Amino acid sequence: MPAFFFWRVVPFMDGLKKFLPELRLLTKIAPNLSGQSIDELWDFIEPESIDYGLMEKASNIYVVSGEFSWNDIGSGMHYMNIKPFKNGIKFKRGGRGS
Repeated sequence: MPAFFFWRVVPFMDGLKKFLPELRLLTKIAPNLSGQSIDELWDFIEPESIDYGLMEKASNIYVVSGEFSWNDIGSGMHYMNIKPFKNGIKFKRGGRGS
């Protein structure tokens, strides 16, 4: 079952500071790094999902149930499964279609 997360930035960053301090630190120093990609910095922190690292520990989290369909659209072919197309519409890799 998919999960969607919505939050205001300040409470989210406060939660990172409290429960995932290494990740919070990474968000603070990353803009000041030169020539080092953020991917290289992941090696310096313990992997932790937002679900377990923050959401299960924070007290200001609310869960709202919803019933709707979902499709992780990863390509034009996936999109074609959910949207009917008229004749003449084509998908172009990296393009906008025609």
